[in-house]
Amino acid sequence: MTRAVLLLRRPHPRTARRADSLLATLLVAAVAGLVAVSLAIAAAAPASRPAGTKREALVVFADVRPHAALERARAAAAPGVAVRVPRTRFEAAVDLRYLAASGYDRVAVAGPGAAAAVRDVAPGHPGTRFIVR
Repeated sequence: MTRAVLLLRRPHPRTARRADSLLATLLVAAVAGLVAVSLAIAAAAPASRPAGTKREALVVFADVRPHAALERARAAAAPGVAVRVPRTRFEAAVDLRYLAASGYDRVAVAGPGAAAAVRDVAPGHPGTRFIVR
């Protein structure tokens, strides 16, 4: 009876070293890439607001001419005030819910149907002060 013996060839030591150095180089490049991406994300993130700063928003209804209403609202708003210009009462309710859920302290609402939209949204968000003009 004969026995089949499988002899495994061991890799040459120089080839093994070359593969190890290539793997190490790829690993270092991947780590450096992750560090660069995380630094870029951190640099691009907006600065956080100081504690105690009130967040304010202005919601102005625009029935017919939304672009003109947006320009007037931006001109009337102070720097740092979020501006929304909904065209319908339903869009206004969505904007009001979004602003209240995002943690805005005061939301000024102006235009036809403002009172109705605030009446729909305000009971669900007691931490937000809604001002109807």
